[in-house]
Amino acid sequence: MLTHKLSFSGATSIMVKGSYGMAVNAFSGALERATTYPIAATAQHNRGLAHKGLGDLAKARADFNGALQDDPYYATAYYNRAVILDSQ
Repeated sequence: MLTHKLSFSGATSIMVKGSYGMAVNAFSGALERATTYPIAATAQHNRGLAHKGLGDLAKARADFNGALQDDPYYATAYYNRAVILDSQ
């Protein structure tokens, strides 16, 4: 079984390559296994980026909100949520 860090890194690599659907699945798996707040908040934020890449802005916004629940000081999540809100 992959460690949290490896599964998170793998999900990030998938997203960078533009395979957003696969990245959503990979980040969802990382979230299921994440037990520490920085990994969970970052995985949820990055899954939001993947949803945004797929054009699913409602799911992207929900993930950014979830990341902010885990880490209310996550500036990048605030920024990306604002981008979503501005585009709607």
